[in-house]
Amino acid sequence: MKFPKALILVVTVVLIFGVSSVQAYLPGEFPAKEPWTEDIVDSVASGSVGEYASIAHHPVSGRIYISYYDATAQDLRLTYQVEKFSGNCGPDNSWYCGVVDETGDVGKYSSIDIAYVERVPPAPSYSLIGISYFDETNGALKYAQLKTNLKGWTYQVVDDSLDDSTITGLYTSMRFSPTFEPRIAYHKNINDGEQFGSVNYAAYVGWGDGNCGPDNNWYCMEVDGRSNDPNYGSYTSLALKDDGSPRIAYYDSLGHNLYFAKYIGIDKGNCGTNDSWSCTLVDDSGISVVGKFSTIEVLDSARDMVGIAYYDETNGTLRYAEQVSGGGNCTSSNFNCLNVDTIGAGIHQLGLSVAIDKQGHPIIAYLDASNEFVATKLKIARPALAYDQEVGNCGEIPAGAIGPVWTCSVLDDGYMDVIHEAAFVDVGIAQSGLASVAYFQWDSYNLAGQLKVAKQHFQISVPLIIVRSSY
Repeated sequence: MKFPKALILVVTVVLIFGVSSVQAYLPGEFPAKEPWTEDIVDSVASGSVGEYASIAHHPVSGRIYISYYDATAQDLRLTYQVEKFSGNCGPDNSWYCGVVDETGDVGKYSSIDIAYVERVPPAPSYSLIGISYFDETNGALKYAQLKTNLKGWTYQVVDDSLDDSTITGLYTSMRFSPTFEPRIAYHKNINDGEQFGSVNYAAYVGWGDGNCGPDNNWYCMEVDGRSNDPNYGSYTSLALKDDGSPRIAYYDSLGHNLYFAKYIGIDKGNCGTNDSWSCTLVDDSGISVVGKFSTIEVLDSARDMVGIAYYDETNGTLRYAEQVSGGGNCTSSNFNCLNVDTIGAGIHQLGLSVAIDKQGHPIIAYLDASNEFVATKLKIARPALAYDQEVGNCGEIPAGAIGPVWTCSVLDDGYMDVIHEAAFVDVGIAQSGLASVAYFQWDSYNLAGQLKVAKQHFQISVPLIIVRSSY
């Protein structure tokens, strides 16, 4: 089912048990303690939907939006929350599911963001939904956008080499700038005998002032690239500071290391187009393979917090690197790196995502395959301090600490060795301070995949602002 084109926007406020779209907690309270529920949102008979899930919360209503891939139809899909019995999917039909793009095999590596553009009346305010994704049919990076004051989706090819030996648009990661323009980090590889891999960055500039896309409305630049390995610069993840400056985490497939890049200006850096980027080796664990499935988040604060969650494939551990001003314990002294949990070695498809909550604490959602005899699990890890505790239950003990500093919890433990959880995962934080996780469930007996959502809920009735629209 495609999304309807008619748009009606009405804002109402109701009281509902267990959900909030406003910051409803007081200083000293800890939203991390609030309970979770899990639901199946989208499924198809004898098919698979929900891979490459990406989640975002509406900045005003707190409504959840999820982009994902329909592997059966090879389409890009979107689901979002609606009032009970008014949707077409999920429990009590409380979600609306539909197709965004069905032109060829599209939708892998989807990444979604939502913005609210407030304008002075009589000009109408509107919501802005953007999704970056991979067009496998053409080996290109695409972008779909919806403005709720207009009709229908618009589609753009952002970067396409038009060369069959070049694949562009893997591992897309998209965010809106403070001026509501899309920014995308992505991976490109060339395999025509030359073999070259890179992490790239695309910014929408419009007016034909760019250097990529059919109408040159995008400006694309290389952030870091290497010869001899087309996979260099993979597992890209983008975060933007409040001023719009980009921060990117990615994987060095040659050295098997984790890297971090930030834009600092022309001729001021050590990598990328015009040496405009600063690229830092964050974690080099020697013979170990570290840095795959990297995911980054930032929080503007006095210490400019950057957090990166990533995978140590050799030792089977989830790791977390946090930027510090100096004296860190990682390969770069500007980062502290810690083992968070043991999740299993040699995982080929690992769901992993990080967000930073309103109190400045990271939350990591991830797949746990540490027990090969049972189904994989969806877990979350947060610092013990997020629960107002000094000691947690997982991870290594840092120097000077009296015990482990992380708390790890199972959200969805699957079923026996048949129902596997979290091969694809994305976590987000609403304005309320509560977290939500979109993830993929695989039934290996029936060969079926489903999109699921785990949500935190307040235990008291609090205001919910519902923006009623076709989207």
